[in-house]
Amino acid sequence: MKLRIIFVLMLGFLLITITPISNAQEESSFRYTDCPFEIPPEVDVIECGYLTVPENWEEPDGNQVELAVAILLTANIDFAPDPVVYLAGGPGGNSLDSTAWFAELPFIENRDVILFDQRGTGYSVPSLECNGGLEELEVCYDEFTAQGIDLSQYNSANSARDLNALRQALGYEQINLVGISYGTRLGLTIMRDYPDMVRSAVLDSVYPPNVDTSYITVPDIFNILIDIFDDCTADEACNAAYPDLEERFSDALITLNETLPLVTDSQTGEEFPLDVSTVFASLNQQLSNSINGFAMPAAFDALANGNYQLYYELANYGAQTGLTQGIEFTSLEQIGEQVLEQLTDEELDQLIELLATGDVETITAFISSLFSRLDNPQSVAVLFLQWFNEDPDEGEEFDLVALEEEVFAIIDALTDEEITELETIIIETEDPEAIGNYIASLFEVSDPLILGYIFLELYNADFETGELPADIAATLDSSSDGMNASVQCYEELSPFDFETAYQLAIDQGIPQFIVDSTISSVAYELAICEFWDVGEAPAIEYEAVVSDIPTLILNGEYDALTPPSWAILAGETLSNSEVFILSKQGHSVLGTAGICPPTLAQNFLNDPMGELDTSCLEAFNPQFLILDQ
Repeated sequence: MKLRIIFVLMLGFLLITITPISNAQEESSFRYTDCPFEIPPEVDVIECGYLTVPENWEEPDGNQVELAVAILLTANIDFAPDPVVYLAGGPGGNSLDSTAWFAELPFIENRDVILFDQRGTGYSVPSLECNGGLEELEVCYDEFTAQGIDLSQYNSANSARDLNALRQALGYEQINLVGISYGTRLGLTIMRDYPDMVRSAVLDSVYPPNVDTSYITVPDIFNILIDIFDDCTADEACNAAYPDLEERFSDALITLNETLPLVTDSQTGEEFPLDVSTVFASLNQQLSNSINGFAMPAAFDALANGNYQLYYELANYGAQTGLTQGIEFTSLEQIGEQVLEQLTDEELDQLIELLATGDVETITAFISSLFSRLDNPQSVAVLFLQWFNEDPDEGEEFDLVALEEEVFAIIDALTDEEITELETIIIETEDPEAIGNYIASLFEVSDPLILGYIFLELYNADFETGELPADIAATLDSSSDGMNASVQCYEELSPFDFETAYQLAIDQGIPQFIVDSTISSVAYELAICEFWDVGEAPAIEYEAVVSDIPTLILNGEYDALTPPSWAILAGETLSNSEVFILSKQGHSVLGTAGICPPTLAQNFLNDPMGELDTSCLEAFNPQFLILDQ
C-alpha cells in the first residue's frame, strides 16, 4: 500500500438512518497485483489490484466477487487528499480500459484517479460479458446461473456499496465522483446511500433514477430531431444550405420504405436496404458522438435529396467521412480552426515555435496535451504544418480534399497482399517515414511522409470513422451485456408496460411510422427481461435523489441517449448543483466536446463550493457541417 495513503478513521458508532452510513466498515479485502492490461504509454505511475467483496452483501460468507482496480497516481507532491473515482457507463462498461484517457485529463494534475470495473464487468471476476442476440443472451443466462452466479446481485445499490468498501480499503476519507451515462445513475445512488464519503460529483450525460426512460425513449429521439431542425433553421448558414429541412426529411421518410435503396457500410463492406426502421433505430448511436451531431443537417439533406449512400456515411460516421463522394468537406479545417480559437496567447506562441521545427510528433503531442479527447491530433498537426508552410506570395494553398481523396484512392488500389504488407510495416515500425516510403514504392504520391502519418493514424485511431475516441469505444465494445441486463431488468424495465409507452408516443402527435420504427429497442430489452429473471428493485430505485453535495452536471444538447431534459430534472433535487447544456453536442461531453468540459470539471473539483470559472465556454461555438457542392 502506498505510503501516502490516508489511514481510515476509527469506526464510529453505527447510527440507524434510512440510508447506510458511509464509514460503517465493510467486509472486504484488497490486494495489489500486476495490472491485468498493457499499461498505456500515457500513464506515468499506476498501481493495480483487486478488491474482494461478497456477491450478496447480506451473505458475507457466500460467493465472492473480485473487482479490478487501477489507481493513477498524480506526480504532484502537493496533491489533494480526495481522489477522483471514475464511474463507467453502460451499464456494463469497462473502466480500466480508460486509463490512457484519464492519464491525459486535467484531474491527474493534483489528484489520484481511481478506476474500477464494476461487478460483472471488464477485468472483474466473474465477468458477465456475453455477446450476441436474444438466443445468445438466454444461453448466457443459463450458463451464469448454472455456475451459481446470483444475477440479481449485480445492480447499482451493490456497486455503490462496493465503492464504499474500496474507499475504506484504500484509506480515503472522501472521494470525488466523475460519472458518465449510466455512471451518473450509479453516482446518484452513491450520493444517496453514502453521502458522507462524497466531496463532490461531476455527472456527464445524466441518467437519473426518477426518469421513466422506456416510456419516453420515442419522444426523446423525436424531440432531439426537432431541436436539430429548429437550430438549423435559426442558423443562417445551415438554413441557406439546407432549406425546409424538416419538411423535406419527413417527405423522404414517407417514401423510403417504398424504394428501399441499397447502401453500403464503408467500414464493414456490408450492403443492405435502407428503411425507416434503420434510420431511427440507429439515431441513438449516431447522436452519441458530437461529430455526428454536427453532420446531421447535412445527412438529413442528403436523404431528402435521394443521396442515400452519403446520408448513411454522414449519419453513422460523422463530419469526417463521405470523401469518396466527390464533395469537398471542410470538417478537418473546421476542427483546426476551433482548436486555434481555444488556444491562449501563450499556447499559440508555443505552437508556432513547434511548427517552426517541423516535428509532427512533437506538435501532435503538444496538441494532445491541450485537447486530450481530440480524435485526430496527428491530422490536425499535419494540417497546422501545411498552414504554417503555405507561401501566400505564390498563392499555394494546401488542398486538403485532394490529399484525402489520394488516401482513399490508394486504399482502393491496394491488393490484398499489399494491404497485409502495409499493416505489417505499420504494426512493426509505427514509423511514418517507413510507411510512406512503402506506399511511394507502389504508387506515385504527393508527399510520402505526410501520407505515412495519415495511414498510421487511420490504422491506430480510425479518425475517419467519426466514432467515439478509441478508449471509450473500446469500453463500449467490451461492455458486459449480462451486467447491462441485470441492471436494466431489475431497476428500469421490471415495472414497464409496452402498450402504455406506445400510446404515450402516439398521444404526443408523433407519426405512427416513427413510433413503430423507434420503439423496437424497448421491445428488444423487454424480450431480454422475459428470461433474465432478477426480480424488481425497491421503490427507492425509482425516486429522485435529494442531496446538497456539490455537483456539476454536463449534458449535450443533441444527446439522444440521455437527453438534456434528464440533466435538468436531476438538478432540480440537487440543491448545490450547476447544470450546463453544451450546444450541438452529443453523448459524453467530457470525451467528445474538446477541452472545455474537462476544464470546467477540473475548475469545479478544485473548489466545488466556489464560483465556477466558465471562461472556456466563451470560445465554445460549434458549427454545423456545411458541404460545398
